[in-house]
Amino acid sequence: MSRSLLDRADLALLRQVSAGRPTVALAAGLVDTGLLQFDPDDPGWPDRDRVVVCGQEAAAALRERVAAAGGDAAVVATEAALGGDALALALGAALASRLDGSVWRSWCLLGEDAVDDGRLWEVATAAREARADMLTVLGAGTAAAALWHACGWTVHTAPAGDPAWLLGALDHAVAAGPAVVLATADG
Repeated sequence: MSRSLLDRADLALLRQVSAGRPTVALAAGLVDTGLLQFDPDDPGWPDRDRVVVCGQEAAAALRERVAAAGGDAAVVATEAALGGDALALALGAALASRLDGSVWRSWCLLGEDAVDDGRLWEVATAAREARADMLTVLGAGTAAAALWHACGWTVHTAPAGDPAWLLGALDHAVAAGPAVVLATADG
């Protein structure tokens, strides 16, 4: 039986690193707990998770956390300019994992502005219909929570300043997908 993220995390470090910044908190929760599966010594490891990032702050946060873990974010993540493109790439990766019978997950880390791309919601609906269980979206802000719900996604919200709550949301999100974890600046 796997341990929860709370059992694996250094909550004080996560609190310090994220300082209530939602995108940084999500990147730290993903990387610093070992939830994101990658091997810094073997960047081409076939069972590594795939990450698609949209937004400058999201990309910078992921680069920082992956570098702190000894990895190269350019190998771990793909950057997309628009939210719909990012989610489409992540959905394709999740479906490839399922078709190959693989165990790796697909992650989509979205900055707050990514939800302004209307195509995001078309892809979100397609992901639910495709039963993309290995897909998890991490996003900043809760303004779009109702839209994620309307697309049939399981939505978890957590304050970025509370690592225990955030890690609990991440734990629940990976249990049944597609799911989204939305971090807020308050808390």
